[in-house]
Amino acid sequence: MLDIRYNSWLEKYKKPFGAVQAKQPVTINLRLVIEQPLLSVELMVHPDRQMTSENYPLHLVAAGIYQATFTPTKAGLYYYYFKIVIQHDDQQAVYFYGAADDGFGGPGRLTTIDNLKSYQLTCYQKPAVSPEWYRNGVFYQIFPDRFYNGNPNGEINARRKNTFIYATPEDTPYYIKNQAGEVVRWDFFGGNLQGIIAKIPYLKKLGITGIYLNPIFFASSSHRYDTNDYLKIDPILGTEADFKELTQQLHQAGMHLILDG
Repeated sequence: MLDIRYNSWLEKYKKPFGAVQAKQPVTINLRLVIEQPLLSVELMVHPDRQMTSENYPLHLVAAGIYQATFTPTKAGLYYYYFKIVIQHDDQQAVYFYGAADDGFGGPGRLTTIDNLKSYQLTCYQKPAVSPEWYRNGVFYQIFPDRFYNGNPNGEINARRKNTFIYATPEDTPYYIKNQAGEVVRWDFFGGNLQGIIAKIPYLKKLGITGIYLNPIFFASSSHRYDTNDYLKIDPILGTEADFKELTQQLHQAGMHLILDG
């Protein structure tokens, strides 16, 4: 019987959790229960783009728990896995334990050296301290096209070819695609920057301290994640003057603005 357990998401196996700072010790615990004599169990670690691994022997610290500590010396990516050698009859048997195939970490699997997938550890040079307004802010995310049309008569800005406009805000979004599954008619409700400006008092009343805007730059789609020009506000949303007015009005209301790329 060979029972190996490790989970990079749990501190009882890896501490500290997540990314670590350069020169910060990382403690690794491996649960290992076997019937045959154990010859060695090692933690194998190598920096990104370096094939040679350093081996760190794991020592028994509790029933079935083997532990090793290693310290990444500089920022970058590190990869690690486990190598277990046991006595099997009159021969040595070598086993490898690494990450699951999805590459997301967590519980791993026993595998061969040819199919081994290493765990990944991110090491940073120094911590990035985010500002107070960001750490403790209350943010409201806005998908501009679907939020609000601030034009007095609800008119749509800069109508463009091969698009259609919904008749009412209650209409269900619908994309028209060709046989290849490509969108050939983009849809718009007509929300714009002036609409966000008009709703600043409402957002203020909610206790919002920051606005997170989905992309606002020129694009074919209404979601604008297929940005065509990062230096131009999408004319359906408004002008650069509208954007400057929005930022000024938000700042006067004590709100911050974050743009999604």
